[in-house]
Amino acid sequence: MLTIYKKDLHNYFSTMTGYVFIAAVLLSGGIYVFINNFMNGYASFGTSINSVPFFFVFLIPVISAGVFTDEKRQKTEQLLYTLPITSKQIVFGKYLALVTVMAVPLAVMGFYPIIMSFYGKVNFAQAYANLFAVLLLGMALCAICMFISSLTESIIVSAVLCFACMFLLYQMNSFATGLTGSQRNSIIGFAILAVALAIFIWYMTKNIYIALIPSLITAIILVLVSRASKVALAGKLNLVMNSVAIFNRINNFMNGILDIPAIIYYVSIIVLFVLFTVYTFERKRWN
Repeated sequence: MLTIYKKDLHNYFSTMTGYVFIAAVLLSGGIYVFINNFMNGYASFGTSINSVPFFFVFLIPVISAGVFTDEKRQKTEQLLYTLPITSKQIVFGKYLALVTVMAVPLAVMGFYPIIMSFYGKVNFAQAYANLFAVLLLGMALCAICMFISSLTESIIVSAVLCFACMFLLYQMNSFATGLTGSQRNSIIGFAILAVALAIFIWYMTKNIYIALIPSLITAIILVLVSRASKVALAGKLNLVMNSVAIFNRINNFMNGILDIPAIIYYVSIIVLFVLFTVYTFERKRWN
């Protein structure tokens, strides 16, 4: 696993990918820190650091879209499959290298509150809690994009899918706010989610019967609930969309609250999508 980690880390910095990502994150975060904290005199570091996740929408796909697709492009895919280590070790090694690149600019930003303390009083607990929340968010986004990279063999398709997924997750709260909470919209939304889940399960298992079971169960539940009450599902789709609005989970940290449920939420996403990636890689390996 350490060999995989070193190889991927070397790949990031033997090209411009790692340097571009680090420079872009430091530039975007540095501009907000300079304007908010130094020019305008705001004492809250969280207001500035919480602007970084917006740039993750564009920058995370840059470093994660090619985690697995680059192996095919470099003709090293078969070598990766025949390594005498487990699929978990390969995936974890790649994920740790990806997280290391993502964490480098955040580690540099860890010195910003210390610099700010030379000019005024800084709440270090709040500042580093915000930085920790952004780190967890970045780790979760990296896990999602790594999984997307494992599903396709084209880096262009992988990059487009990663960016589309990041954009949807970033705008999820806006979609939930703008969508009327009628029962009709909830039924249509849950039906679309059921179809998407069936397609995902079929892609992972290649078994049409296993894929159809969740969709049929969802359809039966929707019919029964809609017949029992005309308002039972009203607003439920909005609640689901808000629950997957991954970018909004860092808001409590900006207000100085150590949000334990948010930490569990991010860790759960990381573990889930890393395991999804392991399963996908294992299936391709044996095929």
